[in-house]
Amino acid sequence: MTSRDRRFESGFLAVAARAHGQAGAGWARHARVRLEAGEEFYGERWTTLGTEALLDELAEEAADLGAWGALARQALDLEPVDAATVHRVAAALDRAAEAGTAAYAAMLDARQALDRDPIAPDSVRFSAPEQGTPADGEARDSVRFRAPDGGRA
Repeated sequence: MTSRDRRFESGFLAVAARAHGQAGAGWARHARVRLEAGEEFYGERWTTLGTEALLDELAEEAADLGAWGALARQALDLEPVDAATVHRVAAALDRAAEAGTAAYAAMLDARQALDRDPIAPDSVRFSAPEQGTPADGEARDSVRFRAPDGGRA
């Protein structure tokens, strides 16, 4: 038995995806598959983390859109493709990075709402996980927002 509400999840994802047509529908399917895979790997652990830790995880994923996008853009320069293709792919990577920035800002706003303490976006850095990532096949604790002095933001 799971604590997850699959009907809620489907509705939540459908609303988020509706403005993006087939790509949105594909995104929602992909998200549902990832939810199932996460449940298989982590079980009910999400219920013990709390909202703050889950927001931190979302912020990490949002930052990954910029980090992986920057790497993909550099890799594109190594591909034997024409200028029009480079322009199209680079524009897509720009949009993804912008979406990551918006998602990160949304997580800062959500944290502020929970903490009732202001979090200056330029004073927050994300500390690196000390353990492996799920891709490494290891569980890890959620990473927290840290102020530059190492304290909790």
